[in-house]
Amino acid sequence: MTKGDSLMISVETVNEILKIDDSYKAPDKLMQAMLNKESREAMFRKFLEIERDLSYDWFQSYYEQEHAERKGKKQDFTPMAVSDLLSKLVQDSDPHTFTDDTAGNGGMLIKAWRNNANPITTNPSEYWFVAKDLSDRSIPFLIFNFAIRGWNGLVYHGDILEQKYKNIYFIQNPDDNWVGFSEVNSVPRNNFDDEDKRWLGISEFYGDEVSHIESENSVVWDNQKKGQVSLFE
Repeated sequence: MTKGDSLMISVETVNEILKIDDSYKAPDKLMQAMLNKESREAMFRKFLEIERDLSYDWFQSYYEQEHAERKGKKQDFTPMAVSDLLSKLVQDSDPHTFTDDTAGNGGMLIKAWRNNANPITTNPSEYWFVAKDLSDRSIPFLIFNFAIRGWNGLVYHGDILEQKYKNIYFIQNPDDNWVGFSEVNSVPRNNFDDEDKRWLGISEFYGDEVSHIESENSVVWDNQKKGQVSLFE
């Protein structure tokens, strides 16, 4: 079995680590873990005992088989070979910023990261990732893929066309170390004024707010303002 053909981590193994008896329970169980630092990092270590190659999305085959809404929403994954080609085609535009407005689990971002980042000569803080997706099922896998790789960035959960979001998650590597995991935070809605919403691309929030903050430092770089902006204060 190869990475290009199928996922090396089986459906049964994923379900065993998540302690579920049916794959439809995976998104909820995974999201619970993503919002609990101790549980999340324990889960990461269990997966890393099985697979240490972070250059591809471990969950692509699992998600396609168990969670993709192909019939109702025409939802499908970009093949790995296409993701790899696209990441190479755009790598010279800004090799330190990675954005996917229909991210799914983040497979294309992982490919772009693999083709551009150099963990030997650069630190995680030199890269910024932005992912957006509407699917409730995709977001937990997306946060997982950010945090286990020690990325810094934002995960938007909502409608990118109308810029309406349920929640925005700030993922931060506090130790700026590639072998460290990232922290997971939900950005408080009441901290956004009109100017903040414009540069973050938000028209409004909807649904239930997730309240969860782990990081002490919430300062991010804003390219439009050419300065630092706090997401929590």
